[in-house]
Amino acid sequence: MVFKQSIIRQLFKLTTVQTIVASNAGKQEDEDDITLVPVIKNDQANLMTHRFIDWIPKDIPLLTRLPHSHYWYYIRNASIISLIIIAGCTGLFKLWGLISLILLPLAIWLGWYAAKNNGYYIGDQQLIISNGHLLTRSVSIIETKNIQSFEINQSIWMTRSGLAHFVIHIRSKNGDKELSLRYLTKTEADNLFNWLS
Repeated sequence: MVFKQSIIRQLFKLTTVQTIVASNAGKQEDEDDITLVPVIKNDQANLMTHRFIDWIPKDIPLLTRLPHSHYWYYIRNASIISLIIIAGCTGLFKLWGLISLILLPLAIWLGWYAAKNNGYYIGDQQLIISNGHLLTRSVSIIETKNIQSFEINQSIWMTRSGLAHFVIHIRSKNGDKELSLRYLTKTEADNLFNWLS
């Protein structure tokens, strides 16, 4: 189950409820999720969904969030991409290319938004993962028996800083849907791995 909110819907406290399809039940081949409720108030979404699917909690519990010191990694990644674009535009279009400098504060904001919305919760039968991407917040509630595989990823630099990405794979249609929690401490990633093992 996925609860999605664009930045506009967050302002008006509205959400969309979708289900992750485990077979080819969608109308189109590229359709991953089926929308159950196009628009509903935040405070009613979980309660309404719980009536039909009892393992969904009535309220989203308090999620474990990234520490503020880890926000830097998201901001850095978004800023690097924008700086490459800015350098290209400035090199090609000279003075007009300087207008692309507006991308840098936008990238910083997108990185902060993604980090702020990253979180997880371990329940009795479910794992809840929250992500933010391009000003859309997604809260995925996955029944643990539907998790096909999970892994911990670390680059060389992450090993030195004690960080890791925790990635889970669930079946979506006839393929795979990947959900990740990025820049967790290695201890947190190990705890999640051991809990699912």
